[in-house]
Amino acid sequence: SLSAALSAEQIKKHSITHILSVCSDCRSTGPKHLTISVEDTEYEDLLIHLPKTCRFIEDALERGGRVLVHCVMGVSRSATVVAAFLMKTRGTTAPEAIRHIKHRRPQIHPNYGFIKQLDAFAKCDYEPCPSHPTYRSWR
Repeated sequence: SLSAALSAEQIKKHSITHILSVCSDCRSTGPKHLTISVEDTEYEDLLIHLPKTCRFIEDALERGGRVLVHCVMGVSRSATVVAAFLMKTRGTTAPEAIRHIKHRRPQIHPNYGFIKQLDAFAKCDYEPCPSHPTYRSWR
């Protein structure tokens, strides 16, 4: 959640090296902080940002880093980004990825539009582009 992202104590306690903020009111705090400005609405286009978020997480983990992915409430946007990462790197389906996350954070509940975008992400082979028919169809 946003409060966790802003807590220097929590960042230090969990040895966080990278922060991925998925919210419209968050500003980047440095080179190891990626901000994706999106609202939590079912028509918001998070899909176009998923390859970038996955690369950010992968790069951090490959360097031995620890990544905090957050939004405002820690319920929809951040869960969707983590689900996309699990789908791409582990080959899971969207429902499997969400179940995996929910097991560790029961309050997650990605909105319906984001669920559709996760399905489109897989159908676009994890590289969505606006000209791809599947990309256009999620709307």
